[in-house]
Amino acid sequence: MVVEFTTEGDLGLLHPDIAVCLFRIAQESLRNAIAHAGAQRFRVSLASAGDDVVLTVADDGRGFDPEAVRQSGKGLGLVSMEERVRVIGGEVDIVTRAQQGTTIRVRAPHERPQAAGAPAAAGAHSDTTPTE
Repeated sequence: MVVEFTTEGDLGLLHPDIAVCLFRIAQESLRNAIAHAGAQRFRVSLASAGDDVVLTVADDGRGFDPEAVRQSGKGLGLVSMEERVRVIGGEVDIVTRAQQGTTIRVRAPHERPQAAGAPAAAGAHSDTTPTE
């Protein structure tokens, strides 16, 4: 198999949760393409896009029908990817066609968004602080 990896732009230092999420998605994408699609060539890229980072994993495998995989109950890898991305405030797009390979694109923030209801970071100013 051949894997081409490229980076574009200033990625800086990613939040550790974002970095692990992107790594796991790339890992799962490659594993699925090898195990299920017979892929032999891969393009993996990581690019800075404003305040976001974009991971793209493309392969030359058989492709698949995402809905059919989900309905069969065998799409745990896809569900796991989508859930990982949701947790970090990102989005995932899967483009695939029979005999034309698959491209998985993840767009995520460089920094992990604060969970709703979580306390503000120490030293952060709150707009609800009473003033005299």
